[in-house]
Amino acid sequence: MYIKHAIHLSKSYINLKFGRILFLYQQIYITHSQIRRLLQSFDC
Repeated sequence: MYIKHAIHLSKSYINLKFGRILFLYQQIYITHSQIRRLLQSFDC
């Protein structure tokens, strides 16, 4: 019972960390594409 609970806890912890990394990556990607769009508009 305790081992199952520990496994569930570690799984949710990993999911949380992974989700946070994914979210950060998404934010960076969005910002990067926005900056590229800005630079392209300045080029014209």
